[in-house]
Amino acid sequence: MYDVQAIYLFFLLVAAPVLFFIVVWATVTASRLYFPKRPLTIDSDMLRARWERQATDKPVGVREIHEAHRRREHQRQLEAP
Repeated sequence: MYDVQAIYLFFLLVAAPVLFFIVVWATVTASRLYFPKRPLTIDSDMLRARWERQATDKPVGVREIHEAHRRREHQRQLEAP
């Protein structure tokens, strides 16, 4: 019916790369779950608040600068009559 070589060729050209990428995706996902490299976004607010309480050096990026600016503007709007 089907030639055995054609089936092997199909597997090598289509199924093998798909399976390879699925295995890579599963491995990367599992490694990120078991060994996270950075805290989640929700946790960054708690870390920032703790750093501010402790008055220690903290990493500052563009996002943090914008968030601090927004907080200051919000506080000014609340204090203004």
